[in-house]
Amino acid sequence: MKKLLFFLSFAFMATWVFGQDVYLGSEKPDNFHAPVINQTSGNYAPNLTCPPGALNENEPDLQDGDVDTVDGGCNSNPPVFIDINVGDTYCGRTNTYSSSRDTDWYKIVLTDTKTLIWRSIADCPLNLIIAQENGGCSTSVIASEVNIPAGSTGEVQYTCTPGTYYFWVGLPVFSGWDNGADYQVTLLQQSSAVPVSDWAVYIALFLIVVFSAYYYRRRVA
Repeated sequence: MKKLLFFLSFAFMATWVFGQDVYLGSEKPDNFHAPVINQTSGNYAPNLTCPPGALNENEPDLQDGDVDTVDGGCNSNPPVFIDINVGDTYCGRTNTYSSSRDTDWYKIVLTDTKTLIWRSIADCPLNLIIAQENGGCSTSVIASEVNIPAGSTGEVQYTCTPGTYYFWVGLPVFSGWDNGADYQVTLLQQSSAVPVSDWAVYIALFLIVVFSAYYYRRRVA
């Protein structure tokens, strides 16, 4: 009986461990460090550190009359994007200026279907958008998460078929953040295979049945 109880405990532990969500190309966001912030005023004591291996957006805060030549996307003329790959983390900046806001656009071209997750944390509130290109700067918003609080991890996900997609990040407001704020965004892929949790349950149940039959035969022999 002790052996049976031990085996059942092991099987259920394996089900829990292997049943966790699987993300390809990047760690879960344990390296996202929450900032200390006064969200209403836009004054903050930044504590958001760029994790090792992350890429830098390399865009300064925009001022009156500036044109975003880094990743203004379809809000810039000409349009300009940062190419992003699954597993990439970017550390960037966003701000408001002259009753406008800096919006950052990241671009990926898919040749097969993937369930992608757009995840962020920032020193400021954020909006996240996934948009599909319909030709040039004709786009369709297919998923969004708005008003993510400062210091909170937010995400949006969508199963994207082959095509060109834009991953947008920016403030939900047009004023109050003239001093700018730091953000981190990561593009993840959720496993498209049979969920590990399903396999874990099937394997655990199979082993329980086999062990129970073996134990029963030994008892009656």
